[in-house]
Amino acid sequence: MTAAGDAGNNFLMSVFTDEEKVEEFAGGAQKLLAEAKNGDWAISEAGGQAFIEALEQAKQDLTEAAKQLPNLLRSPELGNDPYAREVAGHVLASLDSDDQSLALTFKNFQISLNDMHEAIKIARSNYDAADDESKQSLGPFLKSLES
Repeated sequence: MTAAGDAGNNFLMSVFTDEEKVEEFAGGAQKLLAEAKNGDWAISEAGGQAFIEALEQAKQDLTEAAKQLPNLLRSPELGNDPYAREVAGHVLASLDSDDQSLALTFKNFQISLNDMHEAIKIARSNYDAADDESKQSLGPFLKSLES
């Protein structure tokens, strides 16, 4: 992996393991998706493509990180005495038991990346529609300037 890839992977790991950051990202993704669906957000083809490429890279990095999730969700080998089993149970509970657990936070981040992707696709369509509308509205005016 390149230095840029390492930096991107480190960023993703810091984001998806922090529930607050994931919630903030999810809220932003949902807001953009709602705005795009309402026609309140548009982005050019080139701008949208740059975002989509970044999202695709993030999805790839997340897929790679996801390969480690099953290892994390196994009971840690701390021993067989009652205390070790109790500690192992607490470790597992923190990883996959409630809405703040790593497993759910990870899944929510994946969903948010998909929401962002959909928002950008819709926003690109909005941009194209606004561009076409502008051309139709300004067409007669621009032709009059050519004469």
